[in-house]
Amino acid sequence: MSKNMTKITLLIKDDYIDSFMQELPRDKVIVIEEDFNENIEKLTNVVNEYNNDSGKFISYYDSMKNIKSWLEQR
Repeated sequence: MSKNMTKITLLIKDDYIDSFMQELPRDKVIVIEEDFNENIEKLTNVVNEYNNDSGKFISYYDSMKNIKSWLEQR
């Protein structure tokens, strides 16, 4: 984010949000989702947890094998 920008919070009606977003000048406005900062914090926490004890995490490949096995039993 540029140092010459101001962060504001807006409440916009759901039925107008798409039109509003289309009207914003892309070169002047950066839209940050409401939960963006919360998601950054969650991701940081999980990465730190993984770095501290990676043994308690299951690889994607292994988790997919578990799902396949579970589905075959159904």
